[in-house]
Amino acid sequence: MKHFIRIAFWIVTIAVFCWNTQGKPISKPLIEMSDLTLLKNVSCIDGSEFYAPENIEKECFINALNCVTSELEKANKSEECPESGVGILQGLEVLDRIIGQLNRKNLTPHNSSKCNCHLWPEKNFASFADDIMTLLHKINTEV
Repeated sequence: MKHFIRIAFWIVTIAVFCWNTQGKPISKPLIEMSDLTLLKNVSCIDGSEFYAPENIEKECFINALNCVTSELEKANKSEECPESGVGILQGLEVLDRIIGQLNRKNLTPHNSSKCNCHLWPEKNFASFADDIMTLLHKINTEV
């Protein structure tokens, strides 16, 4: 009887899995979050503020990533984040790769005023990095 229950369990489990995927390949996420963990190690001087992406809609993804890239470039070139080290440079490389992938998926910059990053709140680097990760999670789920 135990053997029968075990077999029935696996049949149901496999059937549910196959029904949910319906022949679609299980795809790798667009963005590997582990590539951006070094951003968490970046420290900037007190009072440094960056435009942080919040509540970004799908049509603004490319604009948001371009703005985040500009903010990271600014942080890398300025003396606001003197010990940025590899974290910001790696973040810039990853963002460049993500923008390229989104362009290949036919996502393009949008000219809407709601895509203007200068309307975003300004936050310290730690909060800015958290908001970048939130944006990337959203991109992973919606693209």
